[in-house]
Amino acid sequence: MQDPTLNQLVEQALANSPSMKMADSRLRQARSIVGLNESTLGPQVDANASRSRERYSLYGILPPPLAGSYQNLYTLSLNANWEIDFWGKNRAEVAAALGNQRAVAYEGEQTRLVLTQAVIAQYTGLQHSQGTGTLAQPAVKVGRNPAGAAQGAGKRRTAVGRHPAPERDPDQSLATASQPVA
Repeated sequence: MQDPTLNQLVEQALANSPSMKMADSRLRQARSIVGLNESTLGPQVDANASRSRERYSLYGILPPPLAGSYQNLYTLSLNANWEIDFWGKNRAEVAAALGNQRAVAYEGEQTRLVLTQAVIAQYTGLQHSQGTGTLAQPAVKVGRNPAGAAQGAGKRRTAVGRHPAPERDPDQSLATASQPVA
């Protein structure tokens, strides 16, 4: 877009839009689900370590060297697992997650385009209303020759390419120019 103001407005709208933030959040979530599903295709290794401290009862069934004493218990475990995907269940889950990720990405792109289109429509509508107001102002300001001012406005509209030059009766132009401009 060749207008720096419009570019800045679009960038601000995209940066501050709650819809875009939600779309980005959904895309991050879809990516993490793909990662989780892809992790099932390969080997999985788990490591656990724990430490516990326990005091044995003084009057229990244990003999006196252990009775009433504190003991530390250390546990370390390592587990390896690999689920072989004979029937393609895990690959199908990964493919479904990738498809969902693509769909969420397209929804995010659609949200971006809708927001950009809305900003452009509002901006061009504002420019058009301001442009129409400035074209009608010379006819009101001149006051002495409203027919000439209206014809000049028609020439400007034709030069810009908005509307063809109107063919009006000078008396009708006088009536139109004397009406208040909204």
